[in-house]
Amino acid sequence: MQINYLAILVSAILSMVVGSIWYGPLFGKKWAELIGADPNDKKKMKEMQKSAGPLYMVQFLLTCSKCSFCHTSSLTVNELAG
Repeated sequence: MQINYLAILVSAILSMVVGSIWYGPLFGKKWAELIGADPNDKKKMKEMQKSAGPLYMVQFLLTCSKCSFCHTSSLTVNELAG
């Protein structure tokens, strides 16, 4: 069984899309209020956007590790059943 890296990439991207919708139109105002962010402070918002960039790579790596774990686990289960 091979790991489908395209599926991992799509999964990581979809995770970020869902997160941006979650923390944007759905609960963005409440989230900003809870963390004490002012949406009118453009400098602070730019800093937050810059820090989001590396999170894309982290999300991809986490998705890869989850896929690798599931892939390894399924092989072990198949070997035990076989």
